[in-house]
Amino acid sequence: MARAQGSVEQIIRQRVAEHPGVTWLKWQDTEVAWQDVLSNAQRAANGLLELGVGPGERVAILMGNRPEFLWAHLGIGFIGAASVPVNISQRGPTLQHILRDSGATAVIFTDDLRQWRRLGFRPAHVGR
Repeated sequence: MARAQGSVEQIIRQRVAEHPGVTWLKWQDTEVAWQDVLSNAQRAANGLLELGVGPGERVAILMGNRPEFLWAHLGIGFIGAASVPVNISQRGPTLQHILRDSGATAVIFTDDLRQWRRLGFRPAHVGR
């Protein structure tokens, strides 16, 4: 069964159809075109689906300012889940509370922010 496309995904797909190679994002020395936005967001969405994350679930994002944050956020929306951005300056008991209180069933993080794993928080969906 095909999943429904939300309005953000529809807009991105429309832009890709109209202007696939036009720059959407400039990050440091990199330019990202509309077609790459869609590809990266779809890859994030597919990864989440493979882990078993579904519509209505919450996914915490523990990541600094970087394009990958955007792909994760968009991918979460593509599958109908809810994005829970977490302030990366949080540590220890405060971070533990945020993750538990958020109801997140999965956490997307960068290697440098792996400390959440030592807090005893165990999401329902875990990938490698």
